[in-house]
Amino acid sequence: MSQKEYDRYDIERCIDIIEDCADLLDDNTSKWFAAEAIRGIRQQILGEERDDDIVEDGFGNAWSAWCPLCGRKTMAVMRPGKVQCCHCG
Repeated sequence: MSQKEYDRYDIERCIDIIEDCADLLDDNTSKWFAAEAIRGIRQQILGEERDDDIVEDGFGNAWSAWCPLCGRKTMAVMRPGKVQCCHCG
């Protein structure tokens, strides 16, 4: 394994740890901040694009794919003009 692959593996492990810790949090605001930290790591360090972080309904409306309550990437279009988290409702 090259140094770059090893570094990426370490970063992915850190992201997994942050996700596991976020699941243990009771406070939705803290979960949201954990999700923001993970997205920042993925974008800034790993250079991953964030095009799939947007949910669109096809009628010109767009929302974040990340739930503001549970911090997971589970927002889905229910009908035009309405999105809902598949995890927490």
